[in-house]
Amino acid sequence: MYSVTKTTTFDAAHMLSDYEGPCGNVHGHTYKVEATLSRPAIKKMLVDFNLLKQVLEKTTAGMDHAFLYDYNSPEEVEIAGLLTDRNKKTYGIGAPTTAEYLAHEVARFLQYEFESCDIKVAVWETPTSRAEVCL
Repeated sequence: MYSVTKTTTFDAAHMLSDYEGPCGNVHGHTYKVEATLSRPAIKKMLVDFNLLKQVLEKTTAGMDHAFLYDYNSPEEVEIAGLLTDRNKKTYGIGAPTTAEYLAHEVARFLQYEFESCDIKVAVWETPTSRAEVCL
């Protein structure tokens, strides 16, 4: 199996409205995203690193310096609406904005762009805490 990996970072705020504890409050992270593409056989190269970088950065650009929210959560939708009304950046997904679901969000976009590859995405919320998804 051949693999290539590219890493990027973005900054964002989020909350887990149904979580009992500090993460139920609005807070932020500098997220680190690592995307790995794999294939059992290649001709010359699996993918150009620059292309992977462009696609990964395009995929995370909407999340960078945004309030990430679950559009199924009335509380988070209300907060996102207040921010949007004040021309602040928001980014909604249909799930809690945990590292697991953010990894899945990025992986879905990569899967569309690189459909002949196996996709693995890891998202770090902190330097010691990461979640990973494989598609």
